[in-house]
Amino acid sequence: GVQTCALPISERLRTLGRYIGRIHNIGAHFPFRHRLRLSAEKWGRESMEYILGTGLVDPLYRERYRVACETLVARASHALRDVPAISVHGDCHLGNILWNERGPLFVDLDDCRSGPAVQDPARLLLFGSPRLVAVDTLPVDGMALTVIRSASR
Repeated sequence: GVQTCALPISERLRTLGRYIGRIHNIGAHFPFRHRLRLSAEKWGRESMEYILGTGLVDPLYRERYRVACETLVARASHALRDVPAISVHGDCHLGNILWNERGPLFVDLDDCRSGPAVQDPARLLLFGSPRLVAVDTLPVDGMALTVIRSASR
């Protein structure tokens, strides 16, 4: 029968890093033609303008919010100005990674986009935990997939 991933947590993290590296190596050679590009302007300034346009930010804090957002967008734009955009997963977090005996399977590819390679490991760190634990094994088309989530969830 099919066995689930029995790798120690430290090895799972190394394996995830290798697989994300593979995705990015391919993404650097085969850029998306019809996907959005992740940028500070697109995802920072446009989001700020949308939120300010809703009227949900208390007028007392509107200007402080705008200044804080403008500062973050400017810093992010500066930090990313010379960073090449490659094809990335775009929504890389523990809920979008399944495991089988051969390694991780990245799912939920509807958010794939062009962006800096740091996008995927940053989301993984932001929405995951360095302590990965197996929480369930699911039978899928004759394979046993181990779903992993962070220990904090």
